[in-house]
Amino acid sequence: MNPFPTAGCYPYIQFANEDIPWLRAKVNEMDAMLARVAASKHVGLLNTNTGMTGHDLCQLPTRQYVTAVLPLSSDPLIAVPFHPTQLGANHQAATIVAALGG
Repeated sequence: MNPFPTAGCYPYIQFANEDIPWLRAKVNEMDAMLARVAASKHVGLLNTNTGMTGHDLCQLPTRQYVTAVLPLSSDPLIAVPFHPTQLGANHQAATIVAALGG
């Protein structure tokens, strides 16, 4: 999941707007590396990025699929930096279940 929007929203997230393209590129590089490793090991890899639009780090916590560096929640059990929120985990699970034909 690429949690970064296509444009920045500083100071809402803790990155300069000019850094967003670089950060998006790094997440895309990581995704590409995971795809290469999966292919080299002959295992499947499901892309759960579909449906991320409108759920990036610039959204309110009630719409985010991934938290920012400094989450907007004080509960560490539900707000771990750069990890899926409950909405994000639900999205990932639904994508996996759908891919499995469920």
